[in-house]
Parts: sequence; C-alpha cells; structure tokens
Amino acid sequence: MLLFLSKQNNPVDPDQTCSKACFPVLLLALLLLFPCSVSAEKTVDSLLQTLSQTRDTKIQADLMLNIAREYYYTDIHEAIRFAGQANDLFRQNNNMQGLARSITIMGAGYYALGDYGKAEDQFGKALILARESGDSLQTAKILNNLANIKFNTGELLQAVTYFNQAGKIFIANNNQAGAIAIENSLSSIYRSIGSYDKAHEHLTKAISLADRAHDERMLGTVYYNLGALLIEEGRFKEALAAGTKSYELRIRSQHMAGQVKSLISLGSIFHETGNDPASDTCYRKALTIARTIGLQEDEAYILMHLGYLDLENDRLDSATGYFMNSMQLAEDLKDPELQLQLHKYLYGIDSLQGNFQSALTHLQHITQIESDLNISESEKKLEELENLFSLAKKENTQKEGVIKRSRSLIICLIAGLLVLILITILIIQQVLLRSQRKVAELTQENLRSQMNPHFIFNILNSIHAYILNNDTKASSEYLLKFSHLLRLTLDNSRNKLATIQDELHALRLYLELEAMRLDNKLEYNIIVDEEIDTLMFKIPPLLLQPYVENSILHGLTKKEGKGRIEIRMDYIRNGIHCSITDNGIGRRKAESMKGEKEIKRKSHGSAITESRLKLLNTIYGRKIGVRYTDMVDEKNNCLGTKVEFNLPILN
Repeated sequence: MLLFLSKQNNPVDPDQTCSKACFPVLLLALLLLFPCSVSAEKTVDSLLQTLSQTRDTKIQADLMLNIAREYYYTDIHEAIRFAGQANDLFRQNNNMQGLARSITIMGAGYYALGDYGKAEDQFGKALILARESGDSLQTAKILNNLANIKFNTGELLQAVTYFNQAGKIFIANNNQAGAIAIENSLSSIYRSIGSYDKAHEHLTKAISLADRAHDERMLGTVYYNLGALLIEEGRFKEALAAGTKSYELRIRSQHMAGQVKSLISLGSIFHETGNDPASDTCYRKALTIARTIGLQEDEAYILMHLGYLDLENDRLDSATGYFMNSMQLAEDLKDPELQLQLHKYLYGIDSLQGNFQSALTHLQHITQIESDLNISESEKKLEELENLFSLAKKENTQKEGVIKRSRSLIICLIAGLLVLILITILIIQQVLLRSQRKVAELTQENLRSQMNPHFIFNILNSIHAYILNNDTKASSEYLLKFSHLLRLTLDNSRNKLATIQDELHALRLYLELEAMRLDNKLEYNIIVDEEIDTLMFKIPPLLLQPYVENSILHGLTKKEGKGRIEIRMDYIRNGIHCSITDNGIGRRKAESMKGEKEIKRKSHGSAITESRLKLLNTIYGRKIGVRYTDMVDEKNNCLGTKVEFNLPILN
C-alpha cells in the first residue's frame, strides 16, 4: 500500500481519514464547523469603524466579539485581545451567554497557538457559563473543543467522554451535521488505537444519521471513511463496495472534489487486490477531474500513485517522469511531506539504476526535510525504506565490483560512512518509535536524534580534509577519536537523559577533535562545581555541544591568535547554571562576516535547539531560557561572547 493516499489541508473535512498514514487532525474548534452569525461581507475595518461610532457597551461587546471571530482566521493574538475586551464588557452587563462565547474564542485562540493548558482553562470556564445560561449548542461546541485538546495530549479516554457528551447534545438539538461530525471523530480515535470494532460502531451511527437527514454529500463522506477503515483492516472486497457506494453518492451530489478522493481510494483498493489496470483507470479519471477543477494538491498525489504503479511494474523511466512532475507540483505547493516521499522513491530508482550521485542527492534531501519537519515515521515506513535499500543493493551486486575498482578509496570510504549513518539513524528512529511515551516526550526524542547527523557531517568534513592531504597518521587518530565520540553520542541519544559525567566526556572528545582540526589553536577549560554529583545528576543530552560549536564556528575560527573557551557548571538552588564563554570576535562582527551557507546553517541549528528547549519546558514544567552577553572592555572593544542558561536537576 502506498504511504499516502491523499493529503487534506482542511482540518474540518471528514475526508481526512484517508489512510493510516494520513490520520485526521480533529476539529480545531467548532467555531470553524458552525460559522458565526456575523455576515461574511463585514470586514474587520468596517466593524472597527462601527465600534468607534457607538457608545452603547452592549453593542460594543457584540462588535468586539465579531471582530475577534474575524481575526481568528488572520491574527490569533488580535482575536484573543478583542475577545478579552468583549469579555470585560459582557461581565459588566452580566451577559452570561456573551461571556461564554468570548471565553470560547479565547480558548480557541490559545488552542491554535498550541498552548493547550491555557486553552483548556478557558474552555472550562466557558463550559460552566454556557451550562448556567442554558446555551446547549454552545455547550456542545465547547465539549468538542475540550475533546480535541484531550485527543492531542494523549488523554483518549477523556476525549471520548467529551465527544460522546457533545454528540448527545447535538442530537437533542436536532443538529445533524454536528452529530455526524462527532461520530466521525470518535471513529477516528478508535481507529488510531486499533479498536476497529468501535470505529465501525461509530461509522454505522454516522451512516444512520446521514440517511435520516437525506444528506447524500455527508453520506458519501462517511462511506469514504468506512472504505479507508476497511482498507486498513485488509478487507478489500468490502472496502471496494464502500468505496464504490461513496463514489456513486458523490456523483449524485455533484461533489467533484469528493469524487477525486473516492477514485484515489478505489485505485488503491484495485492495486492492493492485484488489478493494476483498474487501478490505473481510477487514478487517470481522478487526474482528469482534479486538473479540470484545479485541485493541484490532489493532482500531485495522483501523479505519485501513477509513478508507484510503474515502479512496481519495473517501468522505471515512466515512474521517474511521474515522480518528477509530482515533485514540481509539491515544490509549488510548498508541501515538504510529499517532497520527502518522492525523494525516497527517486532515491530507490537511482539506486536500482546505479545512479549513485543522484541517489546521494536525494538522500541528502531526505535527511534535510526530515530534520526540518521533525517527523516521527511509523515502523512500517522505516521497514519499507530498508526493504527498498536492500533491493537496490541486491540488484546492483554485479555492478558494485566494477564501480569499486573505478572509484578512489576516499569516495568508497565516504559512501560507506554515509550508508552507516543512514542505518544508524533508522535504528535510532525505530527505538524511538517502539517507545510508548507521551507525545511531547516522543517529539523530544526525535528532535534530539536530529542533532546526530548535524554533528556527524561536520566531523566527516574534517576527516575528508585529512585524507585529501594524505595525512594518514592524523586522519587515523582523528577517526579513532571520532568513532569513540560517535559511540558515546549514540548511547546518550537513546536515552531521554544522560549523566553529567557522560555528557562532559562527549564534550571533551568533541573539543579534542576541534582542537586537532584547528591545529591546536584552541584552548578549552571545563569547570564543574564540587556540589554537582556528575554520576547522579542528569541533563538532556546534546544541549551543551551546539552552543560550544557556535562559539568555535562563529567566534574563534575567524579570530587571529589562540582561541579560548570556558564551560562552567555551577550548582544553584534546584538547578544547574551553565555558561559557555569564548574570547572570539563577537556576534556582531561574526554576523557581518558570514556567508549565505553559514546563515542557513546557523538558522537550522538554532531552530532545532529552540524547539528542544520549548519541549523541555513543556515536559518538566520549568522555564529554560538562554541569555547571550557580548563582553566588551572600557573602550567598547569586543572581548568575546557568553551564553548562559539554567537546567533543572534531574535524576
């Protein structure tokens, strides 16, 4: 089965339950599913103008609420601000219903910003007010929002409870659209944990509700989701019947975009059952409709499906053409996930055909995109990539002898190291994927693993330089130290925490390698407070090294004379104060001397580090901030840079 059937951008479109690899993002807020009463023609400007012309606080409150609703789609922070002002006026006027609605928008805003704690707090307050004012429909919307928060924080049981409560209210208010959406959401939750019986139960309810409402368009969506569930269960005959039903309903309801989704699903079913001609027909019909109505994203995914069919039937040139056309659309759409999948397929084809230079380019794109997205792939995806790599290796066994004799020793060494790095990264990802930690902890592990390739490729450049200069002794010594550091780095990266002793050991090895690379123009000193137990105290691994690397790369390598760097760890109350001080050229001068490649590299490393610190703040409930200080003398001459941050004590 293809890794993707289709991708959906609309978070409230039930068609998002397209495949196991494309699970739905549940409803952000029922504010989006159930539109506000304000007219769509009213812009923020006209609302603000009306607001400035009235002195009636009741009218002002309603206007501010409508402005907040408009801003929700363009500026979340402004939406929260105006909702807060409306909240104050509703409180003055003792308008309980208005209070509930304004607080709901504030909660939806915090939800959109990813602050689930504040969002849940606001929704909790709004729920009490909505119930007290007897606003049952608003109560159902808030319950749905709370359910989404619980789903995203891994509290599935509570999410199911909230969804059930919201569904009962929608049914009591004869709100069929809301009730059907809730049943679809519940089905998706149970499907995500492999509880297929429960998933079927809720889809059956959704079908019944849609039947009673005589809503063919919604019924087509539910049958589409049923087909996707049956595909996942391997019940392809039943999936074909559900998919065909969905397609017929969408034809009758003139749902063109839905027809494209149904045809893609049918194409996948035919492919899985060995009927490639029928699969090809479905994909081509879907492609025609998608191009007719301008669905570029669907067109990109259909082209990928057609390429995959050719790939499986050894039509490699044709497959490459489809994949490249799909890649062009993916780049225009700025869809990194689709680009990632296409690079994997093209990497496999180039490996089969012996185009190793092109394969290496695709591999570099794969590593870069995965690092940028911080994605966690499923074990099945990793197994498919490993199988593809094994197939390429097997098909080129006879060619490898000729290639090895024709290439120099350095190219073979680098190619071997790159393969080792790829396999190592895949093994680490498998270990992470098998763990059953919370979502925040899983993301933290994945971000930490992204530091390995970033660091390893820097070391490989130095080894490459030694080999090119025929300095075998230095390259051998450097390689031995690097292998020791690699072993220690990989051991640390498998754990959520590392002892300070292990982390400093790895840091010393890294500094030794950097000192060798800089011809011993680097002096360093590591000072640890005596009150810190390096064997008992633990810290997140690979947090210090990026800042040390920044000091060397941007501060010391461009400095004339010896460079010095000092790393201190001092015990403070309930924590450790870390500081990294260098005598480099300073951040301002380094910024003016940087080239384009250095700018991109720094941005990438900073993004990873900032993301890790945010996740650590979430996981441990501590504020971990970083402070940079440019040190100067009396004449304002730069003396270097100092980086400081505090870490919680972890055992």
